[in-house]
Amino acid sequence: MNSMELSKNYLPATVEEKWYQQWMDKGYFRSKPDGRQPFTVVIPPPNVTGVLHLGHTLNETVQDILVRRARMSGFNACWVPGSDHASIATEAKVVNMLKQEKGIEKSQLTREEFLKYAFEWKDKYGDIIYHQIKKLGCSCDWDRVTFTMDDHYYKAVITVFIDLYKKGVIYRGARMINWDPKAKTALSDEEVEYKDLQGKLYHVKYAITDANGTPTGEYITIATQRPETIMGDTAICVNPTDERYKHLKGKRAIIPLIDRLRTGVTALVATTWVAVGATVIFLVAGIVARQLVLPAQPLSWAWIIGLGTISTAVAFSLFLHGLEALGPMTAAIVTTAEPFFVAILAALVLHQPIRVQTVIGGSLIAIAVLILQLHRATDPHPKEGF
Repeated sequence: MNSMELSKNYLPATVEEKWYQQWMDKGYFRSKPDGRQPFTVVIPPPNVTGVLHLGHTLNETVQDILVRRARMSGFNACWVPGSDHASIATEAKVVNMLKQEKGIEKSQLTREEFLKYAFEWKDKYGDIIYHQIKKLGCSCDWDRVTFTMDDHYYKAVITVFIDLYKKGVIYRGARMINWDPKAKTALSDEEVEYKDLQGKLYHVKYAITDANGTPTGEYITIATQRPETIMGDTAICVNPTDERYKHLKGKRAIIPLIDRLRTGVTALVATTWVAVGATVIFLVAGIVARQLVLPAQPLSWAWIIGLGTISTAVAFSLFLHGLEALGPMTAAIVTTAEPFFVAILAALVLHQPIRVQTVIGGSLIAIAVLILQLHRATDPHPKEGF
């Protein structure tokens, strides 16, 4: 085809590339402050990780029409282009790149080191969206391209947020959030993809008991999608105006599967055996470790009491609610004194002398814990019940 011959078809790739480049070379889109009335538009920054879609195309087309009209009407038109850092999406891509290409985990990097890799990734892939905006013919001032993680932009955002916080316009508060367990950060509702799934309800019967923990033969049924949380149940809430449940207010219920209000004798025996077993395991492991690391150092009282207290505290945590069947006062005394007496038992087994200061120190610890336990035992609002 010679230079005078016209193509029978319109070739946008050839025509638009030629004229857009001429507009850029002539500086038709540049804007410098002068005596003309300003007309400024800041492009809603698209994500640097993404590509343009129809929504962007419509938005940019409308803006371009307004800016070009203002420019031809004598205004000093300035259309500022830029892109958003899309932190969560960008972080995910950078983290994957580091792991796959460089064998580096994000946890191994400081914030500054990670940002350096993030900017490298942005410089390599982030220009795609600018190229697409140019392909639309948008008359942006490309000398003013701004990225939302640029230093001046970042400092301006922080300054504004602090100012708004001090004025009380924005605030921090406890809220239910969408948590990303991989990135270990919060997600906004807009960044969450919701899926409707067919769930399954499990109907579980809770036996009602009298003041002594004896089942009355009455039950209340709870429907749940997560039966695995039953072991952590602490209370049952009902509608106080519902006639079916009014009579249950203040009563207690047995938690299924773990039989939380089982008989005190069984609980006490189980607690004792777990405590003794845990103590033996901790002591044997501790002795072996000490002999391997510091064979010349004798076993100290702090070592023995520490192991005894830790091991029996585990048993106490597991079986505290079973001991409550003995009565709150008895449970408080037994669970408080148990670590101390197991420590003394361990000392006797290891043929260590029981010193007066040890007894006094252990007694003070036991008294402090006992006070806390008695406070819990006399709590007018028990953890289990209605």
